[in-house]
Amino acid sequence: MQELMTFRDYGEFKGAFDRAIMSQTEGFIRMGYLLKRARDTDVLYGSGYKSIAEFAWQEYRLRDDVVSKMIAINDRYSEGGYSENIDGRYAGFGTSLLAEMLTLPDAVVEALPRSITRETIREVKREIREEEQRTPLEVMAEEPDPGQQIQENSLAKMLYRYYQENLREYAVLHQQMKGDPGVGNAVTALAPSGIGVKMARISGVGKFMLSIHGEDQDLELLNTRTGESETYTWKECLDVLKGLCPAAGMKKSWEKVYGEPYPEENREDGGKSKQESGSPQHQQPEPAAEQRAEEPKKEIQGPAEEKTEQAEIPEVPGNTDLLAEFAPAQMEIENYPEYLPDGYVKIHNGMDVELEREDGLWREAYEHAERIENTLKVRTWNAGDYLLIDSLVEETRKMLEVLEKLQIRVKEKAAG
Repeated sequence: MQELMTFRDYGEFKGAFDRAIMSQTEGFIRMGYLLKRARDTDVLYGSGYKSIAEFAWQEYRLRDDVVSKMIAINDRYSEGGYSENIDGRYAGFGTSLLAEMLTLPDAVVEALPRSITRETIREVKREIREEEQRTPLEVMAEEPDPGQQIQENSLAKMLYRYYQENLREYAVLHQQMKGDPGVGNAVTALAPSGIGVKMARISGVGKFMLSIHGEDQDLELLNTRTGESETYTWKECLDVLKGLCPAAGMKKSWEKVYGEPYPEENREDGGKSKQESGSPQHQQPEPAAEQRAEEPKKEIQGPAEEKTEQAEIPEVPGNTDLLAEFAPAQMEIENYPEYLPDGYVKIHNGMDVELEREDGLWREAYEHAERIENTLKVRTWNAGDYLLIDSLVEETRKMLEVLEKLQIRVKEKAAG
């Protein structure tokens, strides 16, 4: 009988778990490398398989999109972009986080704390996409914020804007800065766990990302537009935070720093102040759920491409496009969307439904459901189980976001 593992404390357990995650990540990198070798050589000759996608599916039930992820992750995170070993700069990240970060710039990835959560990475991606909507000329033409400009350094400018936009966190900050605060208070105010990311814009410069790696490491401030970074000690950060809380009362401090009355506390915008990080033309008026529903498309699309809401024709095995998503090939009219009217969808009872042009959401939700169904049809689960589960979870999340958006549309029509 195998002896059960025992741990003296949480630290020892966490270390063991980290090593297990790292082992999984290294295995993923190696599988991506092997797939690339099979792609680039004649090693499959005589096997009967026409492509690496066909091989991966028949032998391990790995779908095309999983194969594409493996190859893309190896391209991005292995030594030299073509190795079975992970680049040391990315050691410590789990497989799911590496996949999530594929579309982020190298400078951003390298600045992120290793124990960051997937949800935080997604928020960083949303912030980066928002900043990318602004052209360099638009950024240069922005009027400087007088209150921000008088701050002594980039960290002070960034935190000035951050707390101006996040009232609830300003309240926490002010509480921590009472009396004679120390570095521990600064850590608690910014990231209670010691690990975190904050993002805010400096007018006329761009969006900055503050990476918090723990109390024992300096803070890193990255200009996401240029990739240039600066480091600050916790003592320097503490001085900045104390400067944002000059009075004993929170509201008095706010008014003194920002030159305006403290906004109403009971707000419907989750504690955001009226000073938003983006100019009006870059803000999205849709509800949050509606905005989230659009984002998965943006992650899949290249930055220069504009795709219509029409479904794409499923690709045949062998496709290695980055994070390609498609339903398995079927001999049906849905395979040829160029012949379908806008808003067409075929529901499970076989009825053809003609929807309004703007409500192609029905079709989008159906396509997600169909991909989930096709994956669940697999009855033999083996070496690639966790990859298929990851794919299912991601597909389900996307379908939920589309349904939330659709729910908002339906409620709006019912109310109207």
